Amino acid sequence: MTSRRLFIPMVVVLVVTSPLTVAGSSTQSENPCDGVEKRTVVDKNSTFNSHVKYTFQFSPDEKRYCVLVENKGDREVWGSFGATADGWAAAPDLPRLEAGESRFVVKNVTEYLDVKRDNHTVTLGVFETTYVYNFTQEMNASDPDVPAPYIENVEVVRYDDNGSTALKVAVRNPTKRGYGIYVQAKSFETKSVDDIGAPQENETRVFTLPLKEASGDVVAGKVRVFDNVGEPAGKFDQKEFLAKPGNDTKAWDDKFENMPGVGDSPDYSNESARQYRDGYVDEDYLSPRDQKIGAGLTVALLFIGVLWRRRRR
Repeated sequence: MTSRRLFIPMVVVLVVTSPLTVAGSSTQSENPCDGVEKRTVVDKNSTFNSHVKYTFQFSPDEKRYCVLVENKGDREVWGSFGATADGWAAAPDLPRLEAGESRFVVKNVTEYLDVKRDNHTVTLGVFETTYVYNFTQEMNASDPDVPAPYIENVEVVRYDDNGSTALKVAVRNPTKRGYGIYVQAKSFETKSVDDIGAPQENETRVFTLPLKEASGDVVAGKVRVFDNVGEPAGKFDQKEFLAKPGNDTKAWDDKFENMPGVGDSPDYSNESARQYRDGYVDEDYLSPRDQKIGAGLTVALLFIGVLWRRRRR
């Protein structure tokens, strides 16, 4: 795979996410993770005359951690701790704390979780002291409600100067972690063409895949985005597309079943698209979902017609 971002655990200076500042001692009723097990670390440094107490909590149900940082010393200090989610840095910044000041740091880690896994790990800690929280959450990467890379746009491009075509695929990574991904397309004339890239956090990357169709052809096929060949849990997104000369590309969601390398056929064989492409039908192409709706309405109309005739007798 061309690019996969690596994370080396380290202590990170945190950015506050909706902090709850408490003068002096903290008020526990303001703790968003109230009721969850607490683990405490005291960091005292005589050289810098600092004394900071950290109280760590993690709620698997809410997928968020809460850290109470208390400056027990008599001088202003920086608070700092490390946090990871499935090995990916997941810690915000914490500004300086005045002497006697306390602050809750709260962060949801859902966007940092690896969607290819069902068993997840969150770590919180200071220097050599690290607390590990393991929990299970099934995450279907191809579910639109799960934060995972997805196909944002599909466009068939026609190059009239040399009579060729290509498929432009915009892939969006809405998460807080980077993924190395494959983008693969297949059509009636193109058995398989792919590219490898790594759209990082909150990034859209456009992939251009050359097709074997001529610039004057009707182009129909499917495109998919996945994590790795032969890795069933890494199915991100799949769409079918169809474009005729002079018209925009139509694309619709397609169920992502088999991964490349796991019983997947390299041929594109959507029969309705084939009929349209080969000129058997003149009407605008309907996606499989629209075809099912149309078929259902046709059956309903026939049933109503039969009832109406019976009543006329």
